[in-house]
Amino acid sequence: MKHHHDLYEKNKAIFDMKKYWLNPQITTFSSEIKEINGRLIRLNENYFYPEGGGQPPDHGVISTETTQSSVIDVQEIDNEVWLKLNKNEFQPNEIISAKIDKSRRINLSRNHTSQHLISAIFMEDFEYDTVKATIDLKSSEIEFDKKLNWDILEKGINKVNSHILQSHPINSKFFDKENISDLKLRGNISDLHSIYRIVEIKDVDLNPCGGTHVENTSEIQIVAVRKLENNKLKFISGHDAEAYLTKQTKLIYKISNLIKTSPKSIFQELERIYTNNIDMKKELLKNKHDILNLQLRNTVSKNIHNFTLIYSFVNQIERSIILSYYGEINFDKIILIEDQNSTFFVLTGSQNLTSDLSKYLKNIGLKGGGQGNFIMGNNPTKFKLIDLIETYLSSS
Repeated sequence: MKHHHDLYEKNKAIFDMKKYWLNPQITTFSSEIKEINGRLIRLNENYFYPEGGGQPPDHGVISTETTQSSVIDVQEIDNEVWLKLNKNEFQPNEIISAKIDKSRRINLSRNHTSQHLISAIFMEDFEYDTVKATIDLKSSEIEFDKKLNWDILEKGINKVNSHILQSHPINSKFFDKENISDLKLRGNISDLHSIYRIVEIKDVDLNPCGGTHVENTSEIQIVAVRKLENNKLKFISGHDAEAYLTKQTKLIYKISNLIKTSPKSIFQELERIYTNNIDMKKELLKNKHDILNLQLRNTVSKNIHNFTLIYSFVNQIERSIILSYYGEINFDKIILIEDQNSTFFVLTGSQNLTSDLSKYLKNIGLKGGGQGNFIMGNNPTKFKLIDLIETYLSSS
């Protein structure tokens, strides 16, 4: 990446703290420990990226001839970059060797550049502004200012991948307050230091950013959509995207073989199967209602105080069928159904009555429970349930 040498000397302290701006490809270096605070250390010259701007921090290892520690976190605190170690046996002014986790750096840089490219294309072509970006090792996320649809998404991602193949160089440009106002930038500038870093995707995007990036769009290889939910887009890039698309392709062909149709006709065939399944379920439910209706013809109805108790006996109780058959019933009705397995089902028009009745039956020894307006359980006693409920209603 290119940088402006004329600003370097003026802002040397910042560049020494953030050498990854100038040379993001460097992942091994030596430096002097400038300050120690418990497990936190600050280096004289630093290439570790601190968490910020939606991008996680670098990880790695620092060592001397006698000791070694893992860098488990990197944070910028009061305009200084601090490395957090799993253990600290180092001394101030000690010279250390540092090794940044290269695979982690490359993945995060690739995904961060992918995000810039996606955000730029969707702003330029469809006027979708990026509200928030979260970069991760695998699946990263962009939150736009309005809901996305699949038609726009397909066009946008196709154009993103086209730009990746065009091998646009990516440069870092640095400006001070006096000469940054004339730039046409996509993102907003935050007043961090006396210098501003702009990441340029040649001929595509200019955006203020402090994160790490690849040096050419070709290093992204490919971007793939992982998930679309309202205005949030989850995406992956590089080898992860290639592996994901390969897996999805295999899955498509497995489904194609299973339902015996061509890959391009899968959606229409699944839609047909889904519609047929709904129709079959409706028909099955109707048949079960018809069977239940036949079994409910021999009912016993009793008027007790202000309630009507309706008793029936069926071959087998199916809760969902009974509930869909009766729907909501009047508050003065109580439906009692038993089957040959000693299972019982009570449906009332009042949740309070159902709750009180449930407690009463449990106290007698019946097992079961329910929710809302019904009770379902088993009657292991020799008592007739209709008599028990009639006794309860007569005494209440």
